[in-house]
Amino acid sequence: MQNKNLNSSPLFRSQGFGALITLFSLNGLFISTDLIQIFTPIRYSLLLVIAINLLYFLINLIKSNKIRMNEYFVFFFHTVIVIYGLSLSSISGGLFLNGLREYLFLILSLILTLFAFQENNNANADIILPSQTHKILKKSDIKSLFKINFNLLLPLLFFISPFILIATDTLVLTPLPRIAYDTISYKQSTTAFFAIGSIVFTFLGLSSRTSIFQLSFIILSFGMLAISMLGGARGELLVGVIVVLSMLIRKISLKNFFTLIVILLSFALRLLPNISEILNKLTVFKRFSVLSQGNFGQRDILIQQSINLLVDRTECLPLGCGFNFFQIYYGYDFGMYPHNLFAEILITYGVFLGGALILLIIFGSIYGFFSQHHRTFLYWIFLFFLGVSLKSGSLLGYYTITILIYFAYLGLIAIKKIAARLY
Repeated sequence: MQNKNLNSSPLFRSQGFGALITLFSLNGLFISTDLIQIFTPIRYSLLLVIAINLLYFLINLIKSNKIRMNEYFVFFFHTVIVIYGLSLSSISGGLFLNGLREYLFLILSLILTLFAFQENNNANADIILPSQTHKILKKSDIKSLFKINFNLLLPLLFFISPFILIATDTLVLTPLPRIAYDTISYKQSTTAFFAIGSIVFTFLGLSSRTSIFQLSFIILSFGMLAISMLGGARGELLVGVIVVLSMLIRKISLKNFFTLIVILLSFALRLLPNISEILNKLTVFKRFSVLSQGNFGQRDILIQQSINLLVDRTECLPLGCGFNFFQIYYGYDFGMYPHNLFAEILITYGVFLGGALILLIIFGSIYGFFSQHHRTFLYWIFLFFLGVSLKSGSLLGYYTITILIYFAYLGLIAIKKIAARLY
């Protein structure tokens, strides 16, 4: 069912969260020297906006005492599980694998958690009590020194990025479209960038009031997926496709669904004469083809080693062994972490805390899909990050602990509602 109000579901309801998502997305455009020169000043400008916005946020928060209970809870819980993981890591020796970047990422993830739950609270006020939205947000809003409309800036960035890539000879259109990397054949962050662009345009389309706007945005979304495919990374592309299809299944009208099918089939028929060349020459299809040969990029080996570790080192099962214990145990450097969020959670936090978190994350992701949370961009972008973290994420990444807490929080809400119905 389509929304009647074009602006009823904006991408962002808080500036800090919008700035962080834009900052994270920008990494995918650092492909060539020209692009690095173009986007580095933008990255530093965003960091400045985030820093000042955070400082302003905290000062006003302390002065006004307007922080909500769930923001207290997630800030406390985030801090506790980080300190707990670091404490165990100091005993096992994993702490010594951390560099300055990992500690900066931990700080950035804490900032993301604060802004994400500010975004969540604003979205809940907007969706659950729309008639009182203005009054609620006016009462709880924290002023910002900058007024940047990320609801316009981020879609604009995604829209113009292909033209920038073409202008800098990074996106080559003939004889077969490809992204001209300097020394590599694919880049995960570039694939993720355009997959996020697809999620953005799908969300905007499904929030539009008219069929023409809905279809236009969704066609743009599939264009972003096509460029994401040129990025070459399998996992980010596959997760992006799954998230976009989930969004369409959840919200698209039946009429627009059939119209979209006709458009896509027409486009597919035009590509049919060149399908053999596309499958043989595009990097992403070459990388998918090796899966049939049992080549999973060592991820299957890392998962098996994670299981073996938990079986062999039973002291890790109840309470965990802290950050980076997997690398310490097998003599790997930092980059050879388990590459699976759930496996790393169990090794780091043990079966009791880690197992509970995994169950809550699963419940939360399902609950979010069927509840009002599916009407927020926050849910879909974090679902994408969650999917990516299941194939290459590290707990010491800049968003991983935040998405862990967000979906665990939704899982707690789901359990609370189920318990209320039963009793």
